[in-house]
Amino acid sequence: MTYFAGQPAVFISLHDAQTLAVDGQPLATAIVVRGHVATPPPGTHVQSNQDVFTDLRRPMKSAGGTIDMMRILLWIVAGGIIGSILYLQAIERTRDFAVFKATGVTGRALASGLAAQAIVLALLATAVAILLSIALAPIMPIRVEIPASAFVLMPVVAIVISVFASLVGLRRAVGVDPALAFG
Repeated sequence: MTYFAGQPAVFISLHDAQTLAVDGQPLATAIVVRGHVATPPPGTHVQSNQDVFTDLRRPMKSAGGTIDMMRILLWIVAGGIIGSILYLQAIERTRDFAVFKATGVTGRALASGLAAQAIVLALLATAVAILLSIALAPIMPIRVEIPASAFVLMPVVAIVISVFASLVGLRRAVGVDPALAFG
């Protein structure tokens, strides 16, 4: 059994704990019992398993908030990278887009093609991220738990962010002048 980010928990008798920790003084921070306590000893109170679980997770709350903030920042960076890649591709392919538009390809078709590129790029990046997270989780210094919902949510979020990040490149592709193809 562990708590506090994987730190091991040891259960020993109250007498042994008092002898080891407080030189035999009658002091206890918690007493674990099986069954139900009708009347707790004076100066103590009873907590349910859920109360104990909540109390043990309290020190991890700020760490969890930091991790959540880092996750948001990494999503923003990932969206920026995908948007930059697609924008650079749009700049490099300006003549190609002009030829497509000169031959009758609609702006919607060009935008769909770039959006499809963004989706493929996002799905490939998600697949690599999932494989890396599974491979690296066992070698982390503390226990890493990856909820199953993350494997479902990550591709969806990646697609939304990458399509949103590619809007600048999409705008460039759709707004290209067909006359550029002949220049």
